[in-house]
Amino acid sequence: MRVISVREFREKMTLVLGKEEVIVTKDGVPSARVTPIDPVERFQLLVADTRQRFRDARVPDKEIEKTYRKARGKKP
Repeated sequence: MRVISVREFREKMTLVLGKEEVIVTKDGVPSARVTPIDPVERFQLLVADTRQRFRDARVPDKEIEKTYRKARGKKP
């Protein structure tokens, strides 16, 4: 676990996020703990977001299944 300042966190956020747990300090005092999401939870969030986007686009389940099967090289 790394301890970094708010300033360093802002500067290196893309390098830090998702890779390791860090403690962020403000004026030398610990203020936040940033931890990566575990792979299972990350996948669940991705699936939920994808489902919502299909619902918002009003894509029927049958069309999603047909497209998926085609992409996987299976018969529709």
